[in-house]
Formats: sequence, C-alpha cells, structure tokens
Amino acid sequence: MKTFSEPPKLKNNKPPTAKACLLANALILPGAGSLMRGRKEGYFQVTTGVLGLLISGYATVRLVHFMGKIPIAPVDSETALRLFHEAGPELMWALTGLAVFLFGWVWSLLSSLAIFREDRKAGG
Repeated sequence: MKTFSEPPKLKNNKPPTAKACLLANALILPGAGSLMRGRKEGYFQVTTGVLGLLISGYATVRLVHFMGKIPIAPVDSETALRLFHEAGPELMWALTGLAVFLFGWVWSLLSSLAIFREDRKAGG
C-alpha cells in the first residue's frame, strides 16, 4: 500500500495568461505574476515588495506605540510640533517602506505590460 502518491501530471502546459500575471502582480504581491511566467526579475520584485511591507509595518508599529504615549488632553501648537518632530524617524521609515513597496509594484506592472506585448507579438 502506498502512503503517498505522485502529484497528477498537468495536461495543460501553457504558461499563465498575461491577464492572470497582471492580476497577480497588481493584487497579490509585486513579482508574483512575473514569477508565474518564469521571469527572473520577479524574484527582485517580490523582494522589494516584501521588504517595503516589512519596513513600513515595523515603522507603523513603532509609530502606534509612540502615539500611545501621547496624552489625550489638548496640547498647544508648540507641544504638537515637538511631538511631530519626535515621531519624525518613524514617519520617515514608514514612508520609505511604502516607497520601496511602490517601486516594486510599479516595476511588476511594467513587467506585466512586457508580458502583454510578448503575447501579442507571439500571437500575431
């Protein structure tokens, strides 16, 4: 008696459609669609996307922790400016993480455009 079996062989050897790659790149993770088509730049796109999410997520957690220390009572403009200045590094890291993620996302969308062009050229 077998305890495991080999996965079934796929009958369809076609690569994923350009539309599926675009949706994966735009909605799941930058580079996911590029990897589906076997494009090596997908690894770098996934890396920039995940790195951007990690940086901005960590900075956001630190920012929320910092904001938890702020008193609820109304403050004057000088105190508000001081608090904004103290929160500056966390804000900059959060924005940097978002910029890194956005770079990977735009790059993956450009790769999706290249996949559409490849399919159009191959199809006719």
